[in-house]
Parts: sequence; structure tokens; C-alpha cells
Amino acid sequence: MSTQSSKTKKGLKWSVIDQVVRQFITLVISGILSRLLTPAEYGLLGMVTVAIGFLQVFKDIGLGSSIIQKQGITAEEQSTIFWLSIMIGLVLALMLVLTAPLIADFFNEPQLTLLIRVMSLNFLFSSMAIVPDALIQKAIDFKSYFYRNLGTTLLGGLLGIGLAFKGFGVWALVGQSLLTSFAGLIISFRMVQWRPQWIFNKTLLKSHLRFSLPLLGDSSINYWVRNIDNLLVGKFLGAVSLGIYNRAYGLMLLPLRQISSTISRVMFPSFALIQHDAALIWDQYCKMMSLVAMATFPLMAFLGVYAHEVILIVYGPGWMEVVPLLKILSFLGAVQSIATLAGPVYYAKGKTLLLFRVGLVSKTLMIAGIILGLVYGGLTGMVWCYLLSSMIAFFVEVYFVCYMLFKKITDFFTNVAPEFIASLLYLGILLIAKYWYGNTGNFLSPSFIGFHFVVGLLALLAYIYILHIMRSKGLQIAKKNIYGKRKEVPSFNDGRKVH
Repeated sequence: MSTQSSKTKKGLKWSVIDQVVRQFITLVISGILSRLLTPAEYGLLGMVTVAIGFLQVFKDIGLGSSIIQKQGITAEEQSTIFWLSIMIGLVLALMLVLTAPLIADFFNEPQLTLLIRVMSLNFLFSSMAIVPDALIQKAIDFKSYFYRNLGTTLLGGLLGIGLAFKGFGVWALVGQSLLTSFAGLIISFRMVQWRPQWIFNKTLLKSHLRFSLPLLGDSSINYWVRNIDNLLVGKFLGAVSLGIYNRAYGLMLLPLRQISSTISRVMFPSFALIQHDAALIWDQYCKMMSLVAMATFPLMAFLGVYAHEVILIVYGPGWMEVVPLLKILSFLGAVQSIATLAGPVYYAKGKTLLLFRVGLVSKTLMIAGIILGLVYGGLTGMVWCYLLSSMIAFFVEVYFVCYMLFKKITDFFTNVAPEFIASLLYLGILLIAKYWYGNTGNFLSPSFIGFHFVVGLLALLAYIYILHIMRSKGLQIAKKNIYGKRKEVPSFNDGRKVH
């Protein structure tokens, strides 16, 4: 097994552990906080997030990704990027402090002025952590990243719960965010054998800026896609509606972050090592896409069918307005779970300018869809249009991934066909079961839970069987890594076949 293959598998293992543990803890913390705080308080944080989020795009202008992508980067380059990042962080924090009253006036929420000024400290913490975080990822050292993220999540979550219990309201969420960022900074520096030197050589930035500036452009467009919904809902429908929408969107993202983001962040540094071998990148990309689809498609089907029960258990009866939104967003989550994997291919191949041009078209379409949906259909219409426009953008981005790797788009869909077909069967079984035994009104009775547990198990077995007979790459990878059997299938991270 090659060194790159071994490091990728080890990195993927620890990245999965990181996401599973951290997202479980996040879900528990979120469930506790949802019972201590109101939708309006979550809405206030959503407004702060919108205000700060756009500037977050500029905090490293893509230089962290450039560190990962460039092979043979020098210590002098790293120090130069570190000091530039701090300068950018200071400027952005100052901009927020000065514009906070204007943002508060825009949302007609006077509390936002102080909230935004305090949250601006996050820019200082995160800008200082850019280089050490990038070095950890470049080394595919996701074991260290696991301990870092576990510590920051626990510390921030415990502080947030404590402040919420004491009645600090939205400040509990602010305290949670700030401590998470600060703890991440301290832990990252303790984990890397690197310290910045008093060096700033602007000529060393040229190659990094050629890579990072188009990435900054794409990130800017992507920000508006991710946040135009929050901005418009907060402005026209108010803090309560924004809090409800954020809860639905956040719950949809949990499995997405746990699976897709886990694999995606390992793919980039791994692909960067083989960036000149298009065939090998395609081989690994298809395997990882199949693996992600195998896990996320049934998860999103389950989330859509049992949205009412999930919300009742996780957030409580006060959040039932989230249910119809979550049902629609579950389809969006399925699309985004495999769409997320395209980015590492663009990054590793150094095609950030192409990524920007593609995003300029596809994501502008998504923004237009979100605006039209909200204007003509309210919150529900916006979510539907978000789903439809995301599907179109997904097809465009995937087409150019295939183009870069000398493949046809039909090759892409053939690769994910087993997971798609098996998921339709799985979804159909759950819907029939829910229609048959889902109108009693007692959604959490022992008989309801027992019936749907049995049906869910049978549906899962049918799902796995379809994957087996259709020779799903994701299932083959899972079986090989669980049982350690060598079969006549492509190995997980090797371009050769094993016989």
C-alpha cells in the first residue's frame, strides 16, 4: 500500500471518529439549549451570523487551502501567510465594530450592536489559527484534529449550557462560540511543531494568491447562497421565523457534516498528493462518492419520513413548525451530500478559477431561486426553490468535474445509481409503513416505536441487498474494511485492482 493510501485511510478513520463523536455531542448540546432558549434568541444569533458570515469569507482569502495544496511550502511562506492573516483579521474585526449599529438598524434589532461587537473577537482567534489548522490537515493528521475538535466542542457547549441555565439568553450562544474559537486556537498551536517567525515577504504570496483569490470569489458567492435565506427571512419574517428555519436547516446539516464533510476534508490533502494523476483521482472520487451516498441517502430518507418524531425528541413540542421545512430540506441534504465532494477535486487540480466561473453561474441561479421562492411562496416556497435551484447547480458543477478528469457525466451517474435506486426502495417502504401506522396521534407509544423499528430494520436489509446485487462500490469498500477480505474489487485508495 502506498504512503498516500495509508495516510488517507488513517486520516479518514480519524475524521469519521471526529465527526461521529463531535456531532453527537453537538446534537446533545443543541437539544439542551433548545429547551433553555427560545426561537427568538436563536433568531438573534442567526442575524449576527449573517452579519459576520460574509466577512468570515475574507478571513484567510483562501490562503489556508493554498498551504494544503502547495507541495514543498517553506517556513518563510508559512510565516508570511500567518502575519497577513492576522492583519486581515484585525481589519475585519474593526469593520464589524464600526458597522454594528448599521446592521442593527437594518434588522431593526437594537441588541445586535453589542452582540456583533463582542462576536468580532472571533476574527482575531480564527485568523491566528489558519496556518496551524492548515498544517494539521496538510499532514492528514486528523487524529490530532479529533482531539482538538472534541476539546473545543465540549468546552464551548458546557459554557453555553451553563450561561443559558443562568438566564443569559442569547449571550449563552455568543459565549459558546467565542470559547470554541479561542480554545481551538490554543489547542492547534500546541499540536503543531511550528511557530511563526518575524518574517513577511510579500513576493512569496504571489503563487498563493493566484490559487486563493479565485477561491475567495467562489467562497463569496457561496456565502450568499448559504445566507441569503437567513438574511431575507430575518429581515422580512422576523427573528422567530429565522430561528425556526435555522433549527430545520441545522438538523438537516448534522448528518451532512458528519459524513460528507468528514470525507471531503480528507479528500483535498489526499488528492493534492496525486494532483497530476487524473485517473487515480477519478477512481478515488467515485469510491468516496459511492460511500457517502450509501450512508447519507437513507439517512435523509429517514429524516424526511420521521421529521415529526425527530423534532419532538430532539427539540421538544415547542418546535413543531420546523417539521414541514425539515421534510423538504431532507431532499436538499441528499443532493448536497455528494455535491460537497466536487470541491476537493477543483482544489487539488488547482482549478480554482474554473470553480469561480462555474459558481458565478450556478450559484447566482440559486440565489435568484431563493429570492423568488420567498417572495411568492413565503418560507415554504423559499425552501422548495432552494431545493430545485441546488439540483441545477449540482448538475453544472459535476459536469465540470467530469470534464477535468476526462470523463462523461453519465459515468458520474452510473457510479451513484446503486445507492439512488436502493434509497428509493428504502424510502418507499418507510412511507408505506408511516401511512399504515402513523395517524394514531401517539407518535412515541411503545407499539408505534416497535412497529417502525421492525419496518426500519427490514427496509435497511432490503437497501443493503439492492446495493449488493448492483455491486455498489461504497458497500464493497465498507465490507472490505470491516471484514478485511481481499476481493476482486478496486482497493479503497489504490488505482490498481487486487486479484
